[in-house]
Amino acid sequence: MRSLVFVLTAWLLAGLASAEEQLVVDMAQAPEFRSPIAVALFQDLSSVKGAISPASIEEILVKDLQLSGFFEVLDRKAFLVDLEKEGFTPDQIKFPPWQALGALYLCKGWFKLEGDTVTVGAYLYDVIGRKTLDRKQYQGKPKQLRQIVHRLADRIIELITGQKGICETRIALTVKRPGKNKGIYIMDYDGAGLEPVAQDRSIHLSPDWSDDGKRLAYVKLAGLRWELWIAELGGGKPQFRKLPNLPSTISSPAFSPNGTDLALSMATRDDMEIFLVDLTGTALPRRLTSAWNIDVSPCYSPDGRQIVYTSSVTGQRHLYIMNADGTFPRRLTFNGRNNETPAWSPRGDLIVFAGMDDDGKFDLFTVKLDGSELKRLTWDTENNESPTWSPDGRYLMFASNRKIELEGTTVAGRYHLFMMKANGTNQTLITKESAGDYTEPAWGPLPR
Repeated sequence: MRSLVFVLTAWLLAGLASAEEQLVVDMAQAPEFRSPIAVALFQDLSSVKGAISPASIEEILVKDLQLSGFFEVLDRKAFLVDLEKEGFTPDQIKFPPWQALGALYLCKGWFKLEGDTVTVGAYLYDVIGRKTLDRKQYQGKPKQLRQIVHRLADRIIELITGQKGICETRIALTVKRPGKNKGIYIMDYDGAGLEPVAQDRSIHLSPDWSDDGKRLAYVKLAGLRWELWIAELGGGKPQFRKLPNLPSTISSPAFSPNGTDLALSMATRDDMEIFLVDLTGTALPRRLTSAWNIDVSPCYSPDGRQIVYTSSVTGQRHLYIMNADGTFPRRLTFNGRNNETPAWSPRGDLIVFAGMDDDGKFDLFTVKLDGSELKRLTWDTENNESPTWSPDGRYLMFASNRKIELEGTTVAGRYHLFMMKANGTNQTLITKESAGDYTEPAWGPLPR
């Protein structure tokens, strides 16, 4: 995470089972199975208590585990032990009550605030095997507590599923708030920590991350002219630079995986075409498509060798794939109409896109690279648009104007962001401010 330094200490315990003996969820064989896990309130070991609420740690951790779609977090009200009497160390845990509760796993721990340093210690237990799976400490500034808990959640997810979690990732998005123009914002993947990157009297659209997570590309309407901007996010206050030598109408920039170029849609005298832009700004844009139609929304394959995009060459908008140099364009989708905003899975095997229903609403679909196995992910929920993959390819985030309930109030017609598993299950509301619209999510990379 940006400007975040963790001091991470791990120690092995005698008698731990080998990795082969640990209970691991097989994601291929049981994709919808949710492991029951109990998360106990962390104990405050600070010399002066009360500065940090144990419930705040529990809330972040529980939400992370729930959003993963791999856990059933058991209700704390159903716990059969006295948490004040039972500690968190291996010699203090009484496994039978937790097993009777139905828990497969148990997470307990502590935290301590001393000066400007917060330390969080956590234990993960295999309830059935009655053994310790993990024991770690995390340390940082108090303002970094949320990131610390995200890192703990990622550790739990990796231990149990065998794959790294995405709780430390960030989302770039377009936000339209009352009385303001659209701006580019960044937030944690769970919707927390929303902060502006580019917000002024101009309109800002189409954010896209570089693979290293240090840059954001977006377009900005300055007067009557669209401009391409890069925000440098290496640390501290963002630095901005405008790329020159571009015409008046551009849209949907997409970083190449190596970070040296941007593919984008650019107006010609007759239509919109896909161009390649050198990020140094020294070379003129190179045209990749040349049909008499609209070609927009380019997205690179993970290896950078191909680009998927939307084209109206047949009259209806469909998806096409071409080599990254513009050669060998071939049609991908043949079903539906107005198939738009494709995004290539980081795993390389699927493309997700928004396609229009017979009722004029957009829903989300995935398709294999040969055009087979078209699968619908959303339905009967108004418009579902602008899908983006998590960096591990297990999740999708998208914008929808479906009807939702926020703090007891029904909100309809406003766009909010939702997260779901790649197969369309576990759809969960992420943005929860009733005022404004939240669109065009772009999922950032895993922290390095």
